[in-house]
Order: sequence, then structure tokens, then C-alpha cells
Amino acid sequence: MYSKEVRRDEQEAYYLGISAVPFFVINKKYGIPGAVETSQMRKVLMKAYSEEETEELQPGMTCGPDGCGPAGKD
Repeated sequence: MYSKEVRRDEQEAYYLGISAVPFFVINKKYGIPGAVETSQMRKVLMKAYSEEETEELQPGMTCGPDGCGPAGKD
């Protein structure tokens, strides 16, 4: 049922040089292999977060996985 998606993920992992799991890809820019120290994981996550553009919230706005916008708008 999901074989095409799995093969696509496997191909992407191959191109990114991923050879083991777990492996975390952050913003298609940073990779965190396997079991790393919490401090290392945090450092990468904070770096990626700091590079993100942040929108200034206005009254009546809500945020979700697709970004921020006026409340009640889907």
C-alpha cells in the first residue's frame, strides 16, 4: 500500500548518506545520526530553530503545523 513512499524514502536516505536508524533530518539541512547525547541533539535543534523565520503574532492569530494565520481560517 505504501511501497512507493517507502522506496522514495529509502532513495532519499541513500542520497543523504543515511545508513542506520534512527536518523533525524532537520529542515532537510541537518542530520543527527542514531543515539547522540542530549546536548548534541539540542545544539542542532536550536541552530535549525534560530535559522527559521519567525512570524510576529498578531491578536486573533493561531499557529499550527502549516504555519500561522487568522483564527478560524482553514
